[in-house]
Order: sequence, then C-alpha cells, then structure tokens
Amino acid sequence: MPVKTSGVILAAFATLLLLVGCSAISEGYITNKTFTPAYMSTWIWCHPVGKVTICQPMTTYYPDSWEFDIKKGEDTGFVSVTEGEYDSYEVGEYYPAP
Repeated sequence: MPVKTSGVILAAFATLLLLVGCSAISEGYITNKTFTPAYMSTWIWCHPVGKVTICQPMTTYYPDSWEFDIKKGEDTGFVSVTEGEYDSYEVGEYYPAP
C-alpha cells in the first residue's frame, strides 16, 4: 500500500473512532462533564521499500471534544455532545432534556 494512501486510511480510522465515541446508553443523569482541548499527535512510521526502510513522521489532529458521563439506573456510560449542549447542561440534569 503506498505511503500516502495508508496515512489517509489511518487518519480516517482515527477520526471514525472519535465520531463513534459513545457508550451503550445514550440518556441519563449527567454525573460528570469533560472537555478535551484540541491537540496533535505525531509518531514515526517506518516501512520497507525494497532493500531499505523509510521512516517518516505522521501527524493526526484531534479537534476539541465535549463529553458527559451519564447514569440511568444501574447503567453508566458517556456520550459525546456539541459545545452548545455542553454549555447548556449542568451535572445532575437529565440528558437529553425530556
């Protein structure tokens, strides 16, 4: 697989994991709020090309993210929310509002 293609696939997979980041429950009482500021992660990726190994830096950008830890009965989990939702709810409130 060419270097550029594999880097794009890796970045797409990382983005998919961020977008899918939710738990088995999607509603409940908010027990905690978490804001994670944007950051970048860089690592060195090495791969063989013929008789040599080529190493190059790979960088992925992760945007700001907002999450609520939630509880409904005995079930607990978390849900990713928008900045607006994060700002409009407080710990102890039910998400989403009925």
